[in-house]
Amino acid sequence: MINSYIPVKRQGKLSVQVVEQIIDLIVKGKLSDGDQLPPERELCDTFGVSRTVIREAISVLETKGLLETQVGSGTYIRKITSEDIVDSLGLYISTQNSSLSMLQLLEVRRIFETHVAQLAAENATEDDIKELEEIVSDMSRLFSDPEAFAKKDLDFHLGLAHASGNPLFGILLEPITDMMLEFIYVSSNLPNTPSEAYEHHRAILNAVIAHDGEKAFSAMVNHLQQTERVTSKAFQVLRTEKSVEKN
Repeated sequence: MINSYIPVKRQGKLSVQVVEQIIDLIVKGKLSDGDQLPPERELCDTFGVSRTVIREAISVLETKGLLETQVGSGTYIRKITSEDIVDSLGLYISTQNSSLSMLQLLEVRRIFETHVAQLAAENATEDDIKELEEIVSDMSRLFSDPEAFAKKDLDFHLGLAHASGNPLFGILLEPITDMMLEFIYVSSNLPNTPSEAYEHHRAILNAVIAHDGEKAFSAMVNHLQQTERVTSKAFQVLRTEKSVEKN
């Protein structure tokens, strides 16, 4: 493994070059999960750099989640999990809340979730369908509990992502679930909205049960149109209430 490294060039930041080489070896499979890096002194000699450079490079790779250092043992290649990706994307989105609007979220959902619904209808297993049926059944009993209803609503969309058969959909959907949950909860406080949303989810489920991808796609389009309408109304109500309170 040590022969895979080459001395860095004396141009550009040295630690960045070390980082890039190690990442390249991980991507190419020359370094695998659990592999131990050579000792610090050996890395210094191989790359032709100081200990400061090696320590800085290792620190960067640890921050990226690619390495972990065990005290008294050494530094090892760390397995990247889907949770790492979700956490990173989720953190980014959370810090952008002031600039990410409801309409921007709905634009993403219109492109993303319509195809998820279609694939779920085409690929859902009996277990997937059973889980979605249980969620929708729970929703029908929670019209008077906006918080619990919103959580089940979100569970349904995550269940569709799982039923699509493509694990990437769940990974991509997970980071925006906090925003989705907030908007669903706010709109669920409007009269009749939970029962209306339930009917849309029921229509999507029926299409999934029938394994009708086109119908599932259309049902999701209708649902997201309803979502945009009621969410806009709900936030307008909230703004009006806050204005009245100030006065």
